[in-house]
Amino acid sequence: MKEYNVEKIKSVKDIKDILINVFPIFFSNKKQVGIFSMCFYRINKNSKNKLYKKYIKLNNDYFEVKMILKNGLGGVTLGDYVYYFNVYKVKFDLDKISKYSPQNLFKFVFKEKGREIVMPVVYNLIHLKKYKGITSRIFDINDDLVCYFRQTKMNSIALTVRNHNITDNFKNKFKIFMAKLISLITLPKDIILLYEKEVNKYEESASMVYERLIDLGYTNSYYVLRKDSKHVDFIKDKYKNNVIWAHTFKHYLYLFKCHKFIGTESVPHVVELRAANRFITKRYIKKNYKQVFLQHGVMYMIALDANTRSGFRKNGNEMPSDAKIVVSSRKEADHFVKLGGFDLDDLYISGLPFYDRTIRKKDADKIVIMPTWRTWDYNLLVSNYKEASYYKFIKKIIDNIPLEFRDKVYLLPHPLVLSKFKNIDLNKWIPEIKSYDKILEETDLLITDYSSIAYSAFYRGSNVIFCWEELDKCMKKYKSHLMLNSKNVFGDVTYDSSNLGELIKKNYKKSQKELYVKRYKEIVEFSDSKNTDRLIEFLKKDNII
Repeated sequence: MKEYNVEKIKSVKDIKDILINVFPIFFSNKKQVGIFSMCFYRINKNSKNKLYKKYIKLNNDYFEVKMILKNGLGGVTLGDYVYYFNVYKVKFDLDKISKYSPQNLFKFVFKEKGREIVMPVVYNLIHLKKYKGITSRIFDINDDLVCYFRQTKMNSIALTVRNHNITDNFKNKFKIFMAKLISLITLPKDIILLYEKEVNKYEESASMVYERLIDLGYTNSYYVLRKDSKHVDFIKDKYKNNVIWAHTFKHYLYLFKCHKFIGTESVPHVVELRAANRFITKRYIKKNYKQVFLQHGVMYMIALDANTRSGFRKNGNEMPSDAKIVVSSRKEADHFVKLGGFDLDDLYISGLPFYDRTIRKKDADKIVIMPTWRTWDYNLLVSNYKEASYYKFIKKIIDNIPLEFRDKVYLLPHPLVLSKFKNIDLNKWIPEIKSYDKILEETDLLITDYSSIAYSAFYRGSNVIFCWEELDKCMKKYKSHLMLNSKNVFGDVTYDSSNLGELIKKNYKKSQKELYVKRYKEIVEFSDSKNTDRLIEFLKKDNII
């Protein structure tokens, strides 16, 4: 029986077997969270009267569902399907879900003698066509983790597992409520908010644009940053007046008043990822604002048709329909047009402002390892990290680095999983990381699989080795392909990590090959340190500033 990708379904009419909740109730006890709900479901008439056991499938675990009515009400056959009404209850063990990845999609499963009918679960009957960002209340899993049930953009249901958010506590909930109220009764204000990843960084394109806007007299421009960020010291005195500290009342008020966002990430990063606050969620859903997406790295890498990149497509529901995206070349722009569904007018071909200030120190001598994070490995990194393919891949790379180069090695795990590497045996290779940009200033050679950090390293003059030993396996997970290939890659490639020693000797402390420089310039065409100036002209032309 076919499994449906609910996130791709445009209408429930496209689905065959399906279960639709009616006003689900979410509950918890000391060891479990659960759902109690009325529901309608339909299955193929050929499956009628079979002795199926019912389950919720969540992250490949099966949780048994108790149906209140043994056979259900209805059993009405219309066309090829039989329709039923029932009431069900299901519980999920907190100990088990504590090891889950942040997002976990529900599927309803009928099982009988090795056969499964796997169907999507609709969050609520009354929201079949409209996404409202509904969430349950937040349930504590342990001292560190919480979980909650949420409506996805296609009205399916998912379980979010994450650490406690600042916006979860009562004090901040009250500030958000008051900020929303005051934003409704005060006069409109022309505000531009700039930000980088999780309002915790001041080193990428948004900080460059912010400083240039302040220099040009745009005093309505504000930069949002956490006060405990390691990057606070990067801000020069002349730019501090328009910095808004994250999670202050002013931050929340300006969030609701602002209609122009310029950032290196999606707009939710301007407050907090996976905020479960209805006022904040509605702010994103309405999309009554302009957005300029600066990118945090060149996106000509994993193709935009990948499932995990749906939010960066024009119809991906993450950005307003008139969002503008900064790209580094016509080649990268074509990628957004052909696979992202954008128009050429949606794209600013200016180059990333961040590159205007990138440098590499004359004495740079580090060999930096930074593979791309593998989302499918999250659970294993939590529960049994040595079985995670991400860990195994990194260890294989380190094991194949010749001994004479080992003292030059820095390991940079992806920021999303950096905390998971603090107490494992590879930790000795991880430097104190205040800024990834500062590490790149010391880098002579980068080893990666397909991380966009390769573009930043090469721009500075570093050589890059691409280890594509597990590329096909990873692309199958993404259900996509890599935009780089043997004809346009700008570094040596190996499909066998045992060859790394030889390639390191060929690339370490060596000049970049002319062929690779030529290929690179087709993807990143600007190298005149005027990317920010070009972008400012685009912003003026479109009346964003």
